Amino acid sequence: MAVRRMFADDVHDGGVQIFVTWAGFLGAWLLVAGPLLQGAIELWEIGRKGQGDVKLKPADRALWLSPPAYYFVARARIRRWERGSGRERARSVLTSYVNRATGWFTVAGGASLMALEATWELAEIYHWGVAGFWLIVAGLMVASHLNVAIRMWRLMREVPPQGSNPEVSPTS
Repeated sequence: MAVRRMFADDVHDGGVQIFVTWAGFLGAWLLVAGPLLQGAIELWEIGRKGQGDVKLKPADRALWLSPPAYYFVARARIRRWERGSGRERARSVLTSYVNRATGWFTVAGGASLMALEATWELAEIYHWGVAGFWLIVAGLMVASHLNVAIRMWRLMREVPPQGSNPEVSPTS
């Protein structure tokens, strides 16, 4: 009985609770930033290498501030090119594009929901209030997107595209 009580007291220790809450908070936000970056890299790879004769021009740097924005703009360009060209190849590129990006951005979206919960728990412990909670969430969302943008800008500068097709540019 004494052993069980000792462990029960440790679980309710404020230091452990704060540590676990901070760990959950940091882990949840890393789960937001990681899939956002991986989704952007997947999109960049598709755009850089393409498949067959379909290639995307490098994205406008501003679009990397929000990888989902790049996803929707480039997807629309591919669809427009597909309708104009009548090529079956564009359909396979679009399918690959949609599957890869959707998977990563879905993970980032789910992680965002977990991050909201973890941030709320931290805000409750420190009594930051609703305004403090939303300030932290907004700041970390911006930081996650800036992380992707900066890394993609560096990647685009270091690794040149393998070819481009102006008709399928997400920036034109």
